[in-house]
Amino acid sequence: MKRPSHIEHTFKTKDDFFDYLRQRHKNLDFAGSNVLDLKNLKFEYDLMLPVNLPYPQNNGQLHSFLLSCEYIFSSCEFLSNLTIRQTKRQIEFNNQCYFGGLVRITNRDKNITFLDCDINDLDVSNTVLNCKIRIHNCDIYVANFRNTKFNELTDFWSSTFFNVINFYKTDFNATTVFSGVTFNKNVLFTYSLFGDIIIFRGTRFKKGLDLSLAIIKGKLSVFDIPVRWWWWQFRSKKGVLTEKEYDECVKGQIIPVKNKRETYRILKKHYEDVNNISDSVSLAVMEKKTLFTEILFNLFSTNKNQIPLIWFIWGKLLDIFNLIILSLNGLSNWFKSSYVCGIIFTALVGALFFNLSINCTAYENYAFNFNGEVLSNGFKNYMKFLNPTHKFDYLGEHIISDSSTKNGFYVYDYLGRIFVGYGIYQTIQAFRKYR
Repeated sequence: MKRPSHIEHTFKTKDDFFDYLRQRHKNLDFAGSNVLDLKNLKFEYDLMLPVNLPYPQNNGQLHSFLLSCEYIFSSCEFLSNLTIRQTKRQIEFNNQCYFGGLVRITNRDKNITFLDCDINDLDVSNTVLNCKIRIHNCDIYVANFRNTKFNELTDFWSSTFFNVINFYKTDFNATTVFSGVTFNKNVLFTYSLFGDIIIFRGTRFKKGLDLSLAIIKGKLSVFDIPVRWWWWQFRSKKGVLTEKEYDECVKGQIIPVKNKRETYRILKKHYEDVNNISDSVSLAVMEKKTLFTEILFNLFSTNKNQIPLIWFIWGKLLDIFNLIILSLNGLSNWFKSSYVCGIIFTALVGALFFNLSINCTAYENYAFNFNGEVLSNGFKNYMKFLNPTHKFDYLGEHIISDSSTKNGFYVYDYLGRIFVGYGIYQTIQAFRKYR
């Protein structure tokens, strides 16, 4: 927590602060300057900027200065609420300013900057900012950006958000930068508008990110996001949701599982568009794993959604088939990302169907026999079996005419060709993952 190390003056009421300003003005501290530089001050009452004197007729020159000057606060503490209204010049807070109450920003046309600050509660909701806003190296515990319009540069640099952030119906109409930003909880861009370029560079999402409902009209730039370890930390709402439940999730703090999958797809597509194949492969894996989870929870859902029973059952059968396909894709090459899985899968299914097929012949005593000598003698035939185009007589011509050869030999042999061929194809696909 950032706190100023030294406080020179403490103001318990606005009159105390006004007296301080009058004394500084009397000592000509403001002469020839358009900047009000305030350092090492503590405010224990609700402060409103720009400062408006209660009796301007008695302090006309000071009153005019306070309404038109640039405010710079350094190493100051604001223990109560702070309201930042429209001012004629920019406002800056720097050098470990601490905000213990609510910081409320209203419509503005002049720049506002927070540098190396600690903000307990930031409220920019229902606000139009026709100015640049910079939040650099700050700790922000609670923030509200709902229905905010950022019409100029918005720069969140090296800052940390400690609680859930939902940019609900937030318009980013100019360049927006999340560089080196850390989100400790979920961050959602629900119905947010990206009108220009939005940059995520070195951004850390420690829980979850929801881009699925964002309106991306501009350019999305993503770089150096650690996606490989992200999946297991990304918490989402699983299961089938009603329309009301879904709406409550995306308006609040929870990311539905289908939004999670769509976010992975959006990021994967971005990486593919910029030829970042390595990261796109990782995101493709996470997309498929999330789809598996989504289908699995749908399978055990009992919500029929008022559809005929026959269609409900058919939907469950489709879910089962899709789970089988996804499982095979995962086992055979880890969703096109691991050729090692492909080689192991091919070798194992080949061994399984090779032993099942010879178990239906005169060599049944050798099936599933892991004796060293048996393995050594049968290795040549096993390698022949791994060729999907092998003939039925690869064990010898007598196998076909032998009365002890059962029909299961041909069934298992044929199934073995299919699965071995599938394994070889999946291995090749994994080798081509970087294209």
